[in-house]
Amino acid sequence: MFWEFPLKVQTWSTAANDWLDETVFENKRALLKFITDQWPDEPQFYNLKNTKKWKETGQFYTETQKATGRPNFEGGRYHNFIRNSPRHKEWKAKEKDRILNGVIYDGIYIPPFYYWYLNYCPIYDDLKKKKRFADVWDGDLWYMQYCMRAILSGKHIGGVKGRQKGYSYKHMSILYWSYSWFENSVNTVGAYEERLVKKSWRFLEGYRAHINAHTTWHRGPTIPKSLEWNETQMDDANKPQGLQSKLAGVTFKQKADNDVGGSQTFFNYEEPGVSPTILQTLEFIKPAVVKGSETTGIIIACGSVGELDDAEGIKNIFYNPEAYDFLPVKNVWDKDPLSPTCCIFVSEAYNMIGEDDETGEPFMDADGNSNVPLAMKWIKRQQELMKKSKKKAELKQLALSQKCTSPEQAFAQRTLSEFPVEMLKAQQERIKHKWANDLWDYKPQQGLLMEKDGRVVLDTANGGPEHNWPINPEWEDKRGVVTIYEPPDPGTENENYMYFAGVDPVEVEEDTISTSVASVDIFKTAVWVTYEENGKQQTKLEGDKLVATWRGRFSAPDKTNEQIWLLLKMYNAWGYAERNKPNFINYMRRMGRAEKYLAKEQDVPLFKDLNIKNGNAANNSKFGFHKGDNTDIWNHFKAQAKEYFFTEYGRIEDKDGEVTKVITGIDKIDDYWLLEEFINYIEGRGNYDRLVSFMAALFIAKVYQQNRFKKTRNEVKKKEDAERPKARKAVSLLGGGYASTRNMLNKKKKRPQSLL
Repeated sequence: MFWEFPLKVQTWSTAANDWLDETVFENKRALLKFITDQWPDEPQFYNLKNTKKWKETGQFYTETQKATGRPNFEGGRYHNFIRNSPRHKEWKAKEKDRILNGVIYDGIYIPPFYYWYLNYCPIYDDLKKKKRFADVWDGDLWYMQYCMRAILSGKHIGGVKGRQKGYSYKHMSILYWSYSWFENSVNTVGAYEERLVKKSWRFLEGYRAHINAHTTWHRGPTIPKSLEWNETQMDDANKPQGLQSKLAGVTFKQKADNDVGGSQTFFNYEEPGVSPTILQTLEFIKPAVVKGSETTGIIIACGSVGELDDAEGIKNIFYNPEAYDFLPVKNVWDKDPLSPTCCIFVSEAYNMIGEDDETGEPFMDADGNSNVPLAMKWIKRQQELMKKSKKKAELKQLALSQKCTSPEQAFAQRTLSEFPVEMLKAQQERIKHKWANDLWDYKPQQGLLMEKDGRVVLDTANGGPEHNWPINPEWEDKRGVVTIYEPPDPGTENENYMYFAGVDPVEVEEDTISTSVASVDIFKTAVWVTYEENGKQQTKLEGDKLVATWRGRFSAPDKTNEQIWLLLKMYNAWGYAERNKPNFINYMRRMGRAEKYLAKEQDVPLFKDLNIKNGNAANNSKFGFHKGDNTDIWNHFKAQAKEYFFTEYGRIEDKDGEVTKVITGIDKIDDYWLLEEFINYIEGRGNYDRLVSFMAALFIAKVYQQNRFKKTRNEVKKKEDAERPKARKAVSLLGGGYASTRNMLNKKKKRPQSLL
């Protein structure tokens, strides 16, 4: 895009203390390989030396400026030669060559725009409170080489970082480099809000003012307009002269495709982590940076993460770089990465300013090498102090996300879920341990359901990938998989109220923007089992747990409905469906199955009033539940889930009788991504299909458990004793117990009643 090959690059050797013969790259692939071979997974592995040489031109200006004593970094000079003398022309030609082609110092390639940034683009140092040139940092070299690799590969530049890393300065230097040196280049600073564009535009104004005042590389316009420059100057005959390049600023809050037509050389999306419309904007920009199979322009989308609702776009790009044509790198930062590759991530531990308060060691040496292990120790100590502070939990998490050391930390939820996050995360770890070590009593099976000889079977060779959370709307295959955690008990094909289903259906045909899928959960009710041990009859509780799920959707709504139906049929499950989206209920009625398999309002006593609170009367109101702002049922769903999470089902003790683990309802959930939804749940924000279906299944199962529908199984081979042993009742760790447990043992009721 910017270079013609063979390309000659000036080369310096500290060992020889001299400039060597130029390094020649015959083609683009050779240069890309040279940079890629020296590019590490993290910047601290460069081990840079003699980096003062990299910015000796800028340092000459700095020393001469200091001698003048003038404020605001004014008055220096870049050389001592007489203007337009042979030595000045020689110096100018060499500098221009470095600015356009880069330079190699001791085997390290310095991209041209990085050389330009270090020597010609002054920044404001908010510690020293003055303007100066940037120091060499290994993290900056690492990022600039990533940018160079992206340009040579025809890929876009994407990443996530902590705040206050100076990336707006770096990005504006790249845009001003393109504007200053390449004919007819079109360069744009875009952002969701105008204030962000204007903030970055001030950096461009500073670069232009400095370079025009202190070099002979003057760039127009003669009278610049804010947010719109054309590199044109009028000659003595009043005719326009110049590169005819352009620099502009645009915003997208009012319109996602605002002024993005025509070709683009560099398009920098400022603060992409606070833009809710970035994905739409990028789709509008794509035609402006591609011609056929060739990339003609580069998109830059690298920034810190703001509110998570606004950061979904950059999160999608970050974890799916190939899908959006961004340059991928190995994800070496996340403990449990959502993807093995991602865009670049700039950790808070890279080039951290200051020194360790325990050892007195600096976090970065004089050559710009990061001491990442030392920085991480310091950061962890600060995090421990923050945990002990009285600051609100959500503010603690916000602070961590802005000074992040991993992408998952950057994207972590700011507001804490109302569910027990630490307990849920602990169960996720146990699930991963079971998968890693094959510790399942019944190893979960995945596939899609089909009917064979009148029976519902799982076709494990069929199905798409399992949906994670949040749902990726751009997956072409959204069918997902049915997961069987425990198959139906033998002999329960015609037994009612052994299994309960919660159904969150879908209404529309498959599309490329929806983050919603159909979600079904099968919950097995509690089963009281009488057995014999050491000649004595005992009673234990089985079931009361999630046994099967499906998350997915087909392109045709009735194919989706059929898969839901097959899962209900497989378990002979009594279904509780959300009727806000009546498509599945209508399907079941049309097929003549609704009466047998779907719960009506009258089947869930008392809650028929909640479903029609404030006069709400939806279509198909006799089936299912209505979840909306004008119903209370969602609050009851959540309350029941919390009660289940804290219900004690047993204890694990060591050899000394000490309790090492309390078994709760959370331990009965083996769906990793369902737990993830609970962890990330924030009222009114996000799509939580799994929560709806799971809590619906749990809720109706508990209503039936509490209303005489007690399931038992006798495993005693001899005749059962006349006196039935009492079963241990389930105890809630929130306090109290299930009064209904006593009722089920001692009373008989004529019809279901809710005790809630």
